[in-house]
Amino acid sequence: LKQTFQVFDEDNSGTIDPQEINKVLEELGLDKRSPFILTLVHALKDKNKAITFEEFVDIIASRVG
Repeated sequence: LKQTFQVFDEDNSGTIDPQEINKVLEELGLDKRSPFILTLVHALKDKNKAITFEEFVDIIASRVG
């Protein structure tokens, strides 16, 4: 998860924001219409602010199990 977080944290600020999420998903060519991807993206964006690694782990863990 740390490596995934670092992919999203393009500016190495220690947080990721909705703009970074969108940019990385587009660059990776991931289909944002996928229900699983949409759920994760919405959970991250619902924070409506930059999130820390700990928040990222909590969000992913709650969706993935």
